[in-house]
Amino acid sequence: MWNTPSRRSVHSLALKRASGLKKAVGEVHIAHEQGEAMVHLASEYARGLEMIPYYVYRQRHILGGLENIGYATPTTSSIYNVQMMEERQTIIALGGGGITKLVSSDGSMVREANPKCPATYSQQIKDGLGKKMERLRRHWLA
Repeated sequence: MWNTPSRRSVHSLALKRASGLKKAVGEVHIAHEQGEAMVHLASEYARGLEMIPYYVYRQRHILGGLENIGYATPTTSSIYNVQMMEERQTIIALGGGGITKLVSSDGSMVREANPKCPATYSQQIKDGLGKKMERLRRHWLA
């Protein structure tokens, strides 16, 4: 027996700055109408499951000006999802290419990216872990 989820998210295509698709966008036809139709279909499906939108998030370079939308049944919306979409929650990135986001009580944010290159990341862990831990301590004591 399949269980119906109480929440679902619909994410539209966002062309990331460094992606091959973004670089070739002049040469590639992306069907905006199909993206809009899929978002509409997902919305109808969610409403058929008695889900309502509880967050909307718009990314830069998103296909056709669409949005990412979270749907939930009336009592199951996720504060975690809202915090993440609104960038109001501190996130500690531990892996290569991850981005730590330190959110202060005044809403300001500092981002710190880990290197994507495994060798560079490994060296940074050896040399910089103590500094990173100190930055985290200062952030939480502020």
